[in-house]
Amino acid sequence: PDAVFSRMYNIFEAAIFPERPLAKQCHDMLSRYADRALLSGSGSAVIGLFTDPTRAEIACAALRAEGAAAHLCRTL
Repeated sequence: PDAVFSRMYNIFEAAIFPERPLAKQCHDMLSRYADRALLSGSGSAVIGLFTDPTRAEIACAALRAEGAAAHLCRTL
């Protein structure tokens, strides 16, 4: 997963983050916990990718405690 995660990016981040500081703040918060944090699409959300479900649960709880609207999801 690390080889894949390190190659993932969203080109919109360079344009969105300077204009939307809250999106950048959410990305930075999630980056403290996730294996990889990315802006989703054109900026409707920030997503975190985890290889460890327990770390994802911890991150979700921590982000909620910091006031973020965080949701734990699993890919199928």
